[in-house]
Amino acid sequence: MVLPAARGRGLGRQLMEAVEQAAVKHKRGLLHLDTEAGSAAEAFYSALAYHRVGELPGYCATPDGRLHPTAIYFKTLGQLT
Repeated sequence: MVLPAARGRGLGRQLMEAVEQAAVKHKRGLLHLDTEAGSAAEAFYSALAYHRVGELPGYCATPDGRLHPTAIYFKTLGQLT
């Protein structure tokens, strides 16, 4: 997570690129993640070429205890060497 005050500076993209590079280095070809359905993070992950595969209802809770669905994404990484 990137603090709201630090968003828009490319930090999230840099973090995700580092994760992907580490995954390739360790010969991992598939990454998956989940995020609160309907959140701004969905557009972020889509922009990074992650593919949405569905939702789990009532999976994540906000600090006030309300349950929300989570969206599940995956990305197949490039050529592994």
